[in-house]
Amino acid sequence: MKRKLTIVLIAVLCVAIAALVVACNDKDSLESIALAEGTQFAPVVKGTEPDLNGKKLVATYKDGSTREIDITREMLTGFDNQKLGEQKVTVTYTEGEKTVTTEITLTVVEKSLTSVNVKTKPATTEYVAGEKFYAYGMEIEAVYNDGTRAAVTDYTVEPATLAADTSEVTVSYQGKTATVDISVTEPAVTVKNAAELTAALEEAEEGSAIAVSGTIGSADRASGYTIFRVTKGVKLVGIGEEKPVIYGSVFVDADNVTVRGLRINNRGWVTGDSVTAHRNGLTAVSNKVTVEHNEFVAPAEDALDATQAIANGLILYAGTDEGSAVVIRDNSFTGYGYENENWSSVAVNVVAGLAFPYNAQNTAGADSSVRVSVNAREIIDTSRFVDCDECYIYSDYAAGGYNVYLYAYSVNAASLESALTYAHPDGITVELAPGTYELSKPMNVDNVTLIGLGDEPVVVSGGLSLGENSETVNVTVEK
Repeated sequence: MKRKLTIVLIAVLCVAIAALVVACNDKDSLESIALAEGTQFAPVVKGTEPDLNGKKLVATYKDGSTREIDITREMLTGFDNQKLGEQKVTVTYTEGEKTVTTEITLTVVEKSLTSVNVKTKPATTEYVAGEKFYAYGMEIEAVYNDGTRAAVTDYTVEPATLAADTSEVTVSYQGKTATVDISVTEPAVTVKNAAELTAALEEAEEGSAIAVSGTIGSADRASGYTIFRVTKGVKLVGIGEEKPVIYGSVFVDADNVTVRGLRINNRGWVTGDSVTAHRNGLTAVSNKVTVEHNEFVAPAEDALDATQAIANGLILYAGTDEGSAVVIRDNSFTGYGYENENWSSVAVNVVAGLAFPYNAQNTAGADSSVRVSVNAREIIDTSRFVDCDECYIYSDYAAGGYNVYLYAYSVNAASLESALTYAHPDGITVELAPGTYELSKPMNVDNVTLIGLGDEPVVVSGGLSLGENSETVNVTVEK
């Protein structure tokens, strides 16, 4: 009897426990889901996925309790990212054996531009009134509604010509704008002829700006050929819609000088002239000089033939390398490919180991020019060389003789042969524009580094043999 009673009691207890478990489970069971308060979905760009970062559901249970749940892509059904417009999308959540759903609205839109951004400021931000804005160095990127960014170059800038009260320019692209802060000051003087420029340079104060307008000098050398000597740290800048033209040569004999926005047409140096500065568009004896946004133009070959003259673009000497700040960027050089019996034209030449020209005073006490630090990569990459053979040369004459080239940029076989022929005993680095360089004769050289620029092949043929301490980078040498 007792045994039967025990069995009955156990059975009753089991039923009670089971009922309690069922009741508890029923109390904690999932009842529904809904979007958490404040949860909103950004438009989805066609072809992309919804941004679910931080998007939450609120799960509600039968006992009234709630908890937040992250929305994941796997929860969504019925969404087509190729279909434009609003779409009702089902969100499904399963917990245990219970599955519940809710509905959200997602909108698919075309990719579109949302803004433009100045990724990198321009190199030049300080101007003189009347100058044009120079975008060199500025990087503009378009920002799209899918979060992507892309570089753009077909933007516009206003104002194009800068007034003294201009504090910013506006960059526009497809209806979107961004601004760039600049400063603009009035020039100390504006000159319009050779006499005015000569006087302004003589009377200038340190740190002042001289604005050049119109045409300075004459294309006819017989009617007057001027060397404009800069002996103080000034800015010599061109103003107006078109670059002002200087017929003659600019001679910089000071530090902290800027030459910008000019078209310099030098007439060339005639063998036997006592003043060799005639041959250069700009001669600088300085280790702190900025030459930017200029055009250097050589005389036509027939004019040079008539006098056996040689014309160079920009020649740099320095008496010291201490504290050097040489900037040569965004200039064009046209026509420096001429040669006569004794000389060949050079677009840009940095010169060490030579006596200073034209009775220069800014020599830092040196007897001859020294090796000065320059950014060859910027000079080569940002210059535009048109009809030039010897485009860029860094030379040191201190060792004597004609083997003086330390660095060169070559664009054809003739200029490559010249660089290798006159290579310095310490070695030479030659950068080569894309193309094929077929030498006119076999050459055996040591201490040479050849670097091919750009994405196109650079091939040297015709019998070049590279000896000791030589290497090539992105250059194929065919035997």
